[in-house]
Amino acid sequence: MYTRLTGALGGRYGLSLALILADYVLLAALGGSIAGRLVTYLVVVCTLLVTLLTARAPRLWITLAFALVGASALVVVWAALTQTLAGFLEVTSSLGVCLLLATPVVIVRDIIKTRFVSVHTLLAAMCLYLLIGIIFALLYDAVGAVTPGGFFGSPTLGTITNSLFFSFTTLTTVGYGNLVPATPFGQSLAMVEAVSGQIFLIVVVARLVSLWGQYLPQRAPRGESPVE
Repeated sequence: MYTRLTGALGGRYGLSLALILADYVLLAALGGSIAGRLVTYLVVVCTLLVTLLTARAPRLWITLAFALVGASALVVVWAALTQTLAGFLEVTSSLGVCLLLATPVVIVRDIIKTRFVSVHTLLAAMCLYLLIGIIFALLYDAVGAVTPGGFFGSPTLGTITNSLFFSFTTLTTVGYGNLVPATPFGQSLAMVEAVSGQIFLIVVVARLVSLWGQYLPQRAPRGESPVE
């Protein structure tokens, strides 16, 4: 089963990219209600599993992912049944961060192992870039849930939609300035995201685009020149 799935999805990031975009849309549209968060969480889980299979993660990673998904699903169902919206939103934001944190790691691993730079390699980089924005948005939402006054200093501003908007304007360094972190910790997180986004574009994407349609240089043993 594992071999069949990785053979079908391995290295083809179109479905992963579509799921990541769906994560963004669903979080923005349905993130304010318990039912909406549950639906979004299920899509996030699918994103994790599909991306792990697409990136040809080791079988152990897939097994651990299924175990994490099962345990997390029990927590989410329990939180939903309690009908405590604040606690549910905090739990799902934290779980969403944990689940999505696994996906950039396997994508980077797959890009490093890739020998020929193709459209799928660039799609993988696009997935990674968008995941950075979504992960930070969920992180801001989780931090705001445990911060008096919320992440932006006002409970009315503490929505997942605002977190997504702020995250991607920070990642792209647009910085409209209408939303500002209220605490030094929040400001530090925003700076980490802004720097990460620029480094990613300048180093990773620029390098992959320059090598489009070419084979990556082979890694030479230490002390020797790389083989082109």
